[in-house]
Amino acid sequence: MKIWQFFVFILPFSTLPLTHYNSRIEVDKKQFFENLENIRALIGPEKKFTVVLKSNAYGHGLVPMALLCQEHPDVNGMAVFLLSEACCLRKIGIKKPILVLGGYDIPLKEAIYHNIDVTIHDTHTLKTICTYAQKIKKVTRVHLKVDTGMGRLGFLPCKAVAAAQELTKSPYINLVGLYSHFSAANFDFAYTQKQFKIFQKVVANLKKVNINPPLIHLANSPIVLQCPEVLEATTMVRCGGITYGLYKEQYLFDTAKKRMPSFNLKPIMQWKTKIISLKKVPPKSYIGYEKTYQTQNETTIAIVPIGYYDGYYRELSNQGYMLVRDKLVPIIGRIAMNMAMLDVNNVPDAAVGDEVTIIGNRINIRARDIALQLGYIYLENLQSLNPAIPRTIV
Repeated sequence: MKIWQFFVFILPFSTLPLTHYNSRIEVDKKQFFENLENIRALIGPEKKFTVVLKSNAYGHGLVPMALLCQEHPDVNGMAVFLLSEACCLRKIGIKKPILVLGGYDIPLKEAIYHNIDVTIHDTHTLKTICTYAQKIKKVTRVHLKVDTGMGRLGFLPCKAVAAAQELTKSPYINLVGLYSHFSAANFDFAYTQKQFKIFQKVVANLKKVNINPPLIHLANSPIVLQCPEVLEATTMVRCGGITYGLYKEQYLFDTAKKRMPSFNLKPIMQWKTKIISLKKVPPKSYIGYEKTYQTQNETTIAIVPIGYYDGYYRELSNQGYMLVRDKLVPIIGRIAMNMAMLDVNNVPDAAVGDEVTIIGNRINIRARDIALQLGYIYLENLQSLNPAIPRTIV
């Protein structure tokens, strides 16, 4: 093949859309706002409330969720993991503070240009941001992260004061925040308390040298639900899962409910597709790859254009469910790359084009139920959803 023939062949494919329309994810705006208002009531009016939007907003869609956060007055700021995500949000018009939690996938100077808060978690990051700020001559907001026992990003407690002092030497650095991250807040209360005490000591040591960042944050979703003493010692919370109506263990929700009987959270996502084909197969028919399912009777099969490419776990083959005409129907056969098969014998009026709910608010198809069934955490379940699936606010 000559080189010009190659380009004639390949160029049409370069215009193919990244978004695919075999399914859609709906985000319930009203329910999201109700979740935010319940969390605000739980934490009180004085705390700064930052919503975590990392990993495509836990699968819900970075841009639509950021726009909702921008709109709601209870949200004071947002947090993402990657600097490129923060820059994207600035470019679409997000004005509220955005904190980057440590993923610097593009040059740090971009944070300065776009007025983005940055996490200082090691000496390299500290020196880099100070150098850029001095060169650009623009004041930059930074948060110092301390590793109190997670073993990931952050200065060790014994190094925190020196790092803070180094930051405050620069006239172009505004140390606005100090924070850490709990590693076992949902199940190991003793270790959580140990981390909390280490963090409090760091705060006290900073005060001794007259460094008092206004934003002290340590409370994540499990802490907000169960540890009011941590809330009292901080000035900001940063929540991910519970803002989307998700929590790991029921007891966390129940604990919050005891403190505030009116407290409530509900999932805000529904993932939907449509039946693309229906067929009846005779008894003893094999369904899907590898002959993992054989019909016992004549069976009506609905084919949906959803597979593991879309982020629907192959492990749900022969054990998952979807919702057709308000009835739960079982998945039969292996989930393939782009398709799954449903037994719709109990939905006699099923038709091509019917809406199918893959993840919703019914038992067995809730994100939490699917995660428990597979032995995963709900975060893994939702963040595996293909980013190309359209996210729509409803």
